[in-house]
Amino acid sequence: MKKSLLFIVLILTFLNTKAQEEIEWVSFEEAIELNKETPKLILIDVYTDWCGWCKKLDKVTYKNEEIIKIINESFYAVKLDGEEKEDITHKGYTFKYKEEGKTKYHEFAATIMNGKLSYP
Repeated sequence: MKKSLLFIVLILTFLNTKAQEEIEWVSFEEAIELNKETPKLILIDVYTDWCGWCKKLDKVTYKNEEIIKIINESFYAVKLDGEEKEDITHKGYTFKYKEEGKTKYHEFAATIMNGKLSYP
């Protein structure tokens, strides 16, 4: 009985620790809505699937317990694919996916990065 109780406590501790070890990512639209009720800064991580540094950021920086804690407490964290194909509407304007020659990008990513499509 004591071993079973100890096992359950260890599992619950592990699950609770695991739950705290991830950044709470939300969509941009969710961040805007959440910000209306509880104001926080919005952190937008603009990435692409092919970006090596973006993958390193996910594997190293965003796995650091202190960084996770700071981001979750102080920000609404948004991951935005710089080549996202779905529209984003903000302040009455709809940002769209664009293809210009070999360049593919989302207008919202280009706007918040001042036209410099450099990732992350």
